[in-house]
Amino acid sequence: MTNEFASSAIDVLSLAMLVVAIGIMWTRSLGRAMLLLGVQSMMLATAAVYAGLATNSPHILAGAGLTLIVKVVAVPAI
Repeated sequence: MTNEFASSAIDVLSLAMLVVAIGIMWTRSLGRAMLLLGVQSMMLATAAVYAGLATNSPHILAGAGLTLIVKVVAVPAI
């Protein structure tokens, strides 16, 4: 994976995370807010995967995995 592609993908994901954050602020439903938080966390983990693959950094990939496990799976299940 090239650094240019990873950079562009992270830029798009960052913009999408901002849009989802606005959606979280506007919603009045706790269930919908939790769903949007999970979506936002999935985008964050995906951006970390792109960064980890572009830089060949296993510790960044591990952080992406932890983000996926904790923020996408565990927190909404609580």
